Amino acid sequence: MAKYYYDKYEVKTENKYYMKQIDGREVSEGNWFSWGGPDDGYLSDVLHGYKEYSFDEGTGRFSGVGTLYGGSKSPLADGTKLEDLILYSIPSRHSNRVLYVYDDYRDYGNGHGIVYKKYYQSELTTVYKKGSYISRVTGTANQYPMDGKHSDGYWYVRKGLVNSTPTISGQDSNLGDKNLGFLITYQINDTDISDTLVVTEKLNGDVLRTINGAPRNQDIEIEITDETIFSLPLNSDNTIEIKVDDQNGGIAYGRYTFRRTNTAPIIDGQDENLGQKIEPFSVDFSASDNEGNAITVKTYLDRIEKEEYQVIDGATNTFTIPKVDWFKLPIGQHSIKIEATDEHRATAVRNYTFTRFDDKIQFTLRNPIETDIMATKILVTPAWIIPEGASTKVEACNNAYDEMPAWEDITSQVLISRHYNFTNNVKIADKLGIDIRITIEKGTATEECAINGFGGAFE
Repeated sequence: MAKYYYDKYEVKTENKYYMKQIDGREVSEGNWFSWGGPDDGYLSDVLHGYKEYSFDEGTGRFSGVGTLYGGSKSPLADGTKLEDLILYSIPSRHSNRVLYVYDDYRDYGNGHGIVYKKYYQSELTTVYKKGSYISRVTGTANQYPMDGKHSDGYWYVRKGLVNSTPTISGQDSNLGDKNLGFLITYQINDTDISDTLVVTEKLNGDVLRTINGAPRNQDIEIEITDETIFSLPLNSDNTIEIKVDDQNGGIAYGRYTFRRTNTAPIIDGQDENLGQKIEPFSVDFSASDNEGNAITVKTYLDRIEKEEYQVIDGATNTFTIPKVDWFKLPIGQHSIKIEATDEHRATAVRNYTFTRFDDKIQFTLRNPIETDIMATKILVTPAWIIPEGASTKVEACNNAYDEMPAWEDITSQVLISRHYNFTNNVKIADKLGIDIRITIEKGTATEECAINGFGGAFE
């Protein structure tokens, strides 16, 4: 049932007179009115009266206004006959509390015949009026008068319908720094089920969206897109406003503020485990910046900086692990980090991991050992760890500078720590020298294979 607001007042009383109309009657024959003085006649004065009258509600008395006509049947100066006028007569014998209205004339002969059809008399009554304001109350349509005194002794004036203000979930808050798009989720409600709710969402006073007939108690989302964020001035303070209007005067607001801050550069792709690697490799990447700032890239291998340079926004760049670094990496897991920083020091990082894996180790001397004459003997004593299941091979040559050196297998002599006698006596190059090649294959071994160095001699 609809409820209304009522303004409640005190009641004040006032005694006053009012004009009470009495049914008029014709004067019967024998009670004719004659032309004469003001107090002649039994039922009324003789024909005399005023064209206008006034009434005092305080005293209950009538008063004539203007000229008193009568006392003679003679026409007025302008020729108007009195019997053609409506005259108001106020007999003094009724203490001026009676008003006769002469509005008809009948000629009964002998100059008599004036009659009246109605008259008024003053009557005292008590009047109730609206007093001082007390408060505002609510009630149903007929619980109190529209504008009047109630039986409880107070005066009421009905106003408009009672309307509940809509509600918005949550509370006004500062969302802090924002450099990418985000969502705000909220719900609305109104206890007046007949109200149609209209939601208006604004960003910095500009309307983002209007929802007519918005649903109650359901999630509503405001999406602030990346594009919108990037369009806002850097370091600007911004306000999101939610307005809910029930179309009946009830309005609720919800507000969120945030600061548009600088966006870090974006490195394409995602953090990734690159798996097992058995040889040096490269990683391609690109970096971009939403504000168009200059971007500086640093690359790291196992947290050691390897490169620093400025890149072109969106262009493809390549980080390659150099061979010299690769062979220094122990078997196991390692990391590559790419760090992109803009001119405002906002930084993005991309991390890769990989596992260096080798089932075979093979190496030679970096440079052959030059000899004056062709070597005939060689002794090699490696310091290595060779677990069960792994295999080794040690080779040497005495013509290392030839395009195709004559490698000889000296493994059996190395394993018993004895020297090996070269069988080759041919050389093509201008120089002579020796070289050593060691190969370790993991095979079925489950433990780590390693070589930490070697010693030896030759003649």
